[in-house]
Amino acid sequence: MDPAPSKRERPISESDATLSAVKRIRLDVDEEVDRKQCAQLGSDSVTSQEQQCFPSEIQALPHVLKLIETMLLTPDEAITEAAKTGQSEWAQQILRRFECDTSEAFYQAAIRGDSVITEILLDKFLRYMNEQAIQKTEQAMQRAAKAAAEIGQLQIVQLLFSEIYIYRRAFTPMITAARDILDTATASGSLEVVKYMVNHAVSRQYMDEYSIFPEGDTLTRAIMGGQMEVVDFLLKYRGLRWNLRKAFLAAMDRGDKELTERIYNIYPQQFHNNSLFAYVAASGNLEAVKYLYNNGHDDEESVGKALKGAGGCKTGVEILKFLLDTGRVTQSAIDEAFQRAARQENMDVVTLVYNTKLVSQQGINRAFATVKNVAAMRLMYDNEKISERSLLRAFKLSTSRNGVHTVEILKFLYKEKCISSDLISNAFVAAVRNQQTELVHILRDDTRVTDQALSSAFGIAAIRDDTALVKLLYDYQRVSHGSLLKAFREATRHGRLEMAKVIVAFLFDEQHVPLVFKHRAFVLAVRLGFKPVVLLLCERKTDG
Repeated sequence: MDPAPSKRERPISESDATLSAVKRIRLDVDEEVDRKQCAQLGSDSVTSQEQQCFPSEIQALPHVLKLIETMLLTPDEAITEAAKTGQSEWAQQILRRFECDTSEAFYQAAIRGDSVITEILLDKFLRYMNEQAIQKTEQAMQRAAKAAAEIGQLQIVQLLFSEIYIYRRAFTPMITAARDILDTATASGSLEVVKYMVNHAVSRQYMDEYSIFPEGDTLTRAIMGGQMEVVDFLLKYRGLRWNLRKAFLAAMDRGDKELTERIYNIYPQQFHNNSLFAYVAASGNLEAVKYLYNNGHDDEESVGKALKGAGGCKTGVEILKFLLDTGRVTQSAIDEAFQRAARQENMDVVTLVYNTKLVSQQGINRAFATVKNVAAMRLMYDNEKISERSLLRAFKLSTSRNGVHTVEILKFLYKEKCISSDLISNAFVAAVRNQQTELVHILRDDTRVTDQALSSAFGIAAIRDDTALVKLLYDYQRVSHGSLLKAFREATRHGRLEMAKVIVAFLFDEQHVPLVFKHRAFVLAVRLGFKPVVLLLCERKTDG
């Protein structure tokens, strides 16, 4: 029998080799010899350069190399590795011993569909996280939930979103998180996840919030991705209000005639009997208009609604030409399209429709009454006999609004003989209220403006503290003494010294103002405690 080998000659075991290798690494680190090559943390495998740090006996044992690599992982890397490889016991050990960043671990567990490790991570999150950690971790949970939604991991989505729903509110809107998960599931066709997210929203009563992102509509995403099962669910589910307009265009782009027709028929149910044909015409989409017309929506009612919609579109000229050429438009539709164009200040559309000579006299009068563009008004006024009723209504409506063309329209109409004193007076007061200075100057000397209107306008200017306008409007023969005293009270009450000086000048420089109003002004100033005005009044000589 051969003699037993000496201690020096004893065969090297795997455990001895492992310990020897680890010791050698530590010595190299201590001596700062090839630190990066020997212990490069976070690598997925031991590289060829790193293997040079080990003896050949170790290099021949890949499972030992893997064990060494694991021993060199940081806690953050270790929890990620545990999640990636599904080692739940190891994950629990790591979380008990160390404070870890679990962001990547959540993601790895999610894409594996590992509910056990996901629950372990959630338990750590719920028990020990401070506010700063919560913010970071809930963002990681959101990323993980989206990843799970994309591949249809319903159980993971349920686990994560039930916590996101609670904690996400503290940092960013919860609805944004819910919508991201829903849209991700929709785009990938994960129907069960879509159903869960919708039912969750219904049960928690935030379903309407899904309608506030028209630029990123869920239904449209499903159509564009060809996820027809999801599309069918979203369209059938009562209470969901998606952007059917964008969904229709997406279905049209895919050439899905059956789906476009389905959306077309649902649209009036969701939008109070409004026409989708009218919408696409009003939005200037000529391609969609032609598509609908050429696919069965060519009756007079449908074409008429589209024509009216195009009348309100600034880029609707080509659509109007197309629809008019169909020969399937009624007189009523033509008249209303013209009226809408006049109200929307669409001069190109107004000119096009007017030049067809198809607008009735009644349609022209109605359009004139509601016109918002002085150029369109001139076109009709110069070429048609406008009824007095339409002239009066146009003046009244322009008085009540403060649009870009309002002053020009009132300047154009105010000389008409049918415009009464009351209408001119109302327009004058409105011009002062709306600070339409040019119109105020024009109407100031119009004999139809009543004294009462001038006094009211004077009071408005005084309240606004516009001394220049107060001086312009004051006429001692027309502005009432009561209005003068009221303006003084407003100026004194609000401490407006310059305005008070102007009113005092009107009170004392004009001999026609009765003494009683001057005395009332003095009492007001004393009562309100505005000392500068009291002194000013004392300096004035009264009539006794």
